Amino acid sequence: MKAFGKLFVSASILVFCYGCFDNGKETGGAFQYLFAVLGLSSGNPNPEYLILGRPVDLDGNGSLDGTPVDVNADGELDGIDINGNQLPEMLLADSNSDGKSDALDIDGNGSSDFSFCFQSGKLSLTSEQNCNGSKISILDGNGDSLPDGFDTNEDGSIDNSILSQLRTDLTPPTIYRTAGNPPGTYTSPQSITITCSDSIGPAGVLYSLDGSEPSFQTRNSIYVRKPSLSIRLGTFADGQSLIKYKCIDLAGNQSGTHSDLYQVRTSGISVSLSVSSKYISANGGAINSSNIKWSSNNNGYYTIRDGGANCAEGTEMFSGSNQFNQEVNNSVNAVNHFSREGQKTFTVYSYFDNNSNGLCDPLVDLIGSNHVTVHRDDTPPNVTTTPAPGNYTTDKSVALVCADQIGGVGCDKVVYTLRAGSSPADPVINASTGTISSGIKYFAPYTLSDNTVHYFRYLARDLAGNVSQVVESVFALDKSVAQIKLYLPPEYLNQSTNPTLEWRSDRVGNYEIRIDGNDCSEGTVVLSGSVGAFIQMYSVIPNSNIGPNFSTVRVCVKSAVQTGSASFLVTRDDTVPSVSMSPNGGNFPSATNIQLSCNDTISGGSRILITSDGSDPNFGSIGTPLHGTEPLNGIVVMGHGSFTLKAICQDKAGNVSSIESAAFTSSD
Repeated sequence: MKAFGKLFVSASILVFCYGCFDNGKETGGAFQYLFAVLGLSSGNPNPEYLILGRPVDLDGNGSLDGTPVDVNADGELDGIDINGNQLPEMLLADSNSDGKSDALDIDGNGSSDFSFCFQSGKLSLTSEQNCNGSKISILDGNGDSLPDGFDTNEDGSIDNSILSQLRTDLTPPTIYRTAGNPPGTYTSPQSITITCSDSIGPAGVLYSLDGSEPSFQTRNSIYVRKPSLSIRLGTFADGQSLIKYKCIDLAGNQSGTHSDLYQVRTSGISVSLSVSSKYISANGGAINSSNIKWSSNNNGYYTIRDGGANCAEGTEMFSGSNQFNQEVNNSVNAVNHFSREGQKTFTVYSYFDNNSNGLCDPLVDLIGSNHVTVHRDDTPPNVTTTPAPGNYTTDKSVALVCADQIGGVGCDKVVYTLRAGSSPADPVINASTGTISSGIKYFAPYTLSDNTVHYFRYLARDLAGNVSQVVESVFALDKSVAQIKLYLPPEYLNQSTNPTLEWRSDRVGNYEIRIDGNDCSEGTVVLSGSVGAFIQMYSVIPNSNIGPNFSTVRVCVKSAVQTGSASFLVTRDDTVPSVSMSPNGGNFPSATNIQLSCNDTISGGSRILITSDGSDPNFGSIGTPLHGTEPLNGIVVMGHGSFTLKAICQDKAGNVSSIESAAFTSSD
């Protein structure tokens, strides 16, 4: 990652600032800086006789004069430190522009003052290149072992005392940018010139292009060993540069840091935007406003307008200044920015005010724009069902259909609740966010279950956050009629009998047992309840609801929609039958037939019981003998001797006669 960071920073400087310096050089050029950062090589700029950190005898007089230093650690020696503060009091210079330091710049004016002469393994200084001119000596004038100045005319005395002056120099240098193109936004590449001034000698300019504080310790800073430099912006690419710079003098004093922001915009301004909602409503709880978020690649101004063909037309909604790629938020409200339902187009214009009149001029200014359409809709949507609510006997699927008004923004979602047999709770949805807190989001038609009553409750939300009222619809599906089976229903009953009816239904439902009437909507309901499918039922019918003579008993089972029934006739008989004998006692030959009869006017005689031992015959439940025997075909054949014949009979309703008794004697 560290190597990548170097590449990114260096490449950025190269692309945006190539040609930053005079003749493309910065004591070796911008390319030299790039190579140093990347750890590459364009040729060693350091002479072989100067080694970083090793004290050196510059004039060949046998005394060490200073130590070569590289203040910004870029691999290129910057000068000679004579007092141990790790800063150069004498700068290295390239007198012949071959990319290698071969001279000293002692006053920081950017020009070579003395040249190195390296012959026979010995280093010295001369006033001209290639070991020509007079010999230059560095002298210690006061015996403190520190160089104080230069002997330039070989008279053995100091005639240039700049080195001693630096030791007492506490005045910081000054730095300034030349007038002509102040910080701002420009539509063409710009060159800015920075100049360092000092009363004794400037050591150069330290600057950064990314807004970081200039420092010898950071790779983002550039050190130039010249009192003045030009930086050209926007030659190869548009962009923004926050330039920070300061001056260092040869005594190590530093000026304050200056900061300038430049933006070069030679191509069109672009605006990117997004909107929190394209649809809004004036209704409480709905989406009442929409937030337009936008940014542009421009340091300048903006105006947001409703309608119009350019930045000077339509109604201005918002205006102000904006920074390069900085997000701006503007909120459009349904009440404040709309007078009624409908849609509006809002256009964001970001512009560079070329004529500085404070207004967007479509004929003069550099302008970028983008737009968004926002729709106000205050009308809630409507939900209908297909098919309509009702009762059905064939398979059905219920669809919930949402429709917004003509010109509305469209439905967002339908939410419903459902329960079988009774009404469910209401569905609930948050109008503003669309969050469902109760209910199910509708996706596809719901298939009805057979023999079930379905209760639906539903509502809808549109894209503006309007929510409809809750509506309830009921659907019942019943594909067949209940079939009822009766098991041996009673034909007769008496005033003391509550008969039990055994029956069953092939469908689940609710049942009623009715007396009389023509169908399941008439007659008197004597029993009711619920019944399961194929469950054996035993229903005791109260005889108090059955009138004299004939009555119809009807079992009705209602499933979800349809009603099935089965009925039978029952006769109430409260009249007691009578029993008779013929002959009715006397003396007769043996083998005489005694005929017994049970007489009943309503239900008819059912059974006869007799005894001939003097005991009383008796019946249990209807048709069940308790004591006595039943004569075959109602005939008793006399035997020998005397006996008393007792007889009793029961009709079909269970009424029992009184006992008839007669004495018989055989005559043979």
